[in-house]
Amino acid sequence: MNILSVISKLGVLFLIALSALHLSAQQGPEKAPEFSSANIFGSVGFIPLYGTLNGNLEILLTKSPRAESLFPHCYVRLGAGRWASWGAKGPLGIAGATFLRGTGNNHLETFIGATLLKDDYYDNEVQLFPAAFIGYRYQPPVAGGIFRAGIGWPEAVSLSLGLSL
Repeated sequence: MNILSVISKLGVLFLIALSALHLSAQQGPEKAPEFSSANIFGSVGFIPLYGTLNGNLEILLTKSPRAESLFPHCYVRLGAGRWASWGAKGPLGIAGATFLRGTGNNHLETFIGATLLKDDYYDNEVQLFPAAFIGYRYQPPVAGGIFRAGIGWPEAVSLSLGLSL
């Protein structure tokens, strides 16, 4: 599988993920809080015999004017890092959409996208996998620190620290 084929598949999966997750909204007087236009954070994920370490950039894609929307804020996320397991290791890349639900500083975070994993030990093959995450995010509406904790793939059980810009 050549790299152009992998990148094109990653792009198609990303577009499918964005179109499949339709943001629905209900009528209501409460206005959704403003959010930062960009976030950066680092993540450490682990389960027995597997771990990841990566850095991520999120850019605000859409925001709903209503707090009652299913997911009022959607970010595009790009990340890169390393993964290791028993007998294998290599670089990884993550791309997809992050959806936040909640008001104030506390949010439910969901992510759907794709990840590229390269195995440095065996055949240097690049493989494309789906990526997903669900967890808790502490993030002030405008700027400040970010704390994330949750479970997903490729991050496994993960903790993250970062900044909203």
